[in-house]
Amino acid sequence: GPVDAIYHAAKHPYTRQLLASTVKLTHHVEGRLPAVALSPQAPQPILSVRNLGKIYGWHGKANTLRAVDDASFDLYPGENLGIVGESGSGKTTLGRLILRTVEPTSGSISYRGRDGGEIDVTKLTKRELRTFHREVRLVFQDPFASLNPRMTVKEVIGDPLVVNGLAKGKALEDRVAELMRLVGLDPMGMERYPHAFSGGQRQRIGIARALALDPRIIIADEATSALDVSIRSQILDLLLDIRQRLNLSFIFISHDISVVRYFCDRVAVMHRGKIVELGEAEQICTAPEEAYTKSLISAVPNPDPRDKRMLHRHRFVAPANI
Repeated sequence: GPVDAIYHAAKHPYTRQLLASTVKLTHHVEGRLPAVALSPQAPQPILSVRNLGKIYGWHGKANTLRAVDDASFDLYPGENLGIVGESGSGKTTLGRLILRTVEPTSGSISYRGRDGGEIDVTKLTKRELRTFHREVRLVFQDPFASLNPRMTVKEVIGDPLVVNGLAKGKALEDRVAELMRLVGLDPMGMERYPHAFSGGQRQRIGIARALALDPRIIIADEATSALDVSIRSQILDLLLDIRQRLNLSFIFISHDISVVRYFCDRVAVMHRGKIVELGEAEQICTAPEEAYTKSLISAVPNPDPRDKRMLHRHRFVAPANI
């Protein structure tokens, strides 16, 4: 039928469900309060990034690229922090710098461990990084390419446990079954291979793998961008539920403003390697202050055919010295 009739007066239950999944991500969720009240009584950060930078290229200004430029922020226990920006803004590089899968050029990353002690991640040896990587895990963007097609689901999810010598035999199988149930999968399928699962199910497998070592922080790099809108909504709700049950903190990297608004407590906006604005998710998405953020928010398509956002675009013109 006509677009307006489908959007505002859908008749079929599936159509209404699909539209509800879309509209759900464009509105603030009632009752979902931020996990951390950022007040003078707020807990100490679990992760503090200060003046972090990464330069690619040779010596000399003409041949270098500042992929991340003087980035600073804090992540609090139980908080979901979103990192947003256009393609090439440095979001993924920032996540890799925190994990040190890419070595930073400058700056520091302070992590507060379970015992309350602080460590500088930039100074850890490779052996010490293995311990750090038990507590800070990554969920990849592509649920198809991030799983080894020659490994069963039991092998995929259990691999971190085997590598770290934490479980084997019956104990490994029990732990994998527990993780599969946690992410809403039937443990009876653990002997199957990834190709037998849908995209949403594969992403759940990737999440289960990230949770295998009982981490405290999960870095989700575009973890829902390869999924359709209804599955995306399910995965976000799953992550929110797991966050609450396990007291996790998330760094959620995305270019999808609606997803970030739905999932995150605070948002950092990146442009050309710099964090240009940082604040509460609702404030950033409804009343941004920086010109680049206004441009980014106004570029998000509005699903409502009666409100064509392209008529109200905010154009951003970068300063000449950038």
